[in-house]
Amino acid sequence: MLELFGEYDLDAREKLHEVLSTLIEHNDLVVVDVTEAAFIDSSVIHALMAAHREAASRGHRMRLQLGTKAIVRKVIEISGLLDELECAETRPEALA
Repeated sequence: MLELFGEYDLDAREKLHEVLSTLIEHNDLVVVDVTEAAFIDSSVIHALMAAHREAASRGHRMRLQLGTKAIVRKVIEISGLLDELECAETRPEALA
């Protein structure tokens, strides 16, 4: 499980990629919780898509737990991530 808090942009991309790769390597299911993220940009969207592809190539899964921040949800909707990633609204749904 990876929880994102605050703002994530190009400066966080490399670290986010490293953390996601490690989680995917060691877990069959990786949940990325954006409930408390206040902002994400296209570099984060790219990192999430890359992680999704990496998980799939290993036979693992990645799921996005959506929060209530309208701006983050809008970015995820516009980017098409909702169509590509498994998504859940709550922690129990995300971990199921």
